[in-house]
Amino acid sequence: MPKQVESHAPVHDGLDLVQELGLTPFRRPDSKKKNDVTVIELAVSCRNLADMDIFSKSDPMCVLQTMPYGKNEWVKFGCTETIRDDLNPNFVKKFVIEYYFEQKQKLKFEM
Repeated sequence: MPKQVESHAPVHDGLDLVQELGLTPFRRPDSKKKNDVTVIELAVSCRNLADMDIFSKSDPMCVLQTMPYGKNEWVKFGCTETIRDDLNPNFVKKFVIEYYFEQKQKLKFEM
């Protein structure tokens, strides 16, 4: 069973932190209140990935894509590091994204 790690990360104002980190803002155009958004941190890990390499284990990485509100196309939000020769990776890089309560947000994770 994987160890659970407790995080004591500071709380930031959503859009400010996203821009400070150089990420693509994920803000709804009709969102006027600052209190209807919360910044969350997404950690990614995988288990039992298919081995796609011939002479060694796969070198996975994760790409996160978002579908901005009102659009019909995926936009690259960011990616993790590549972990060599591992079919059960625990990625160190985390995605920091704005979460809007009671609003549909589409995310796509690709390995």
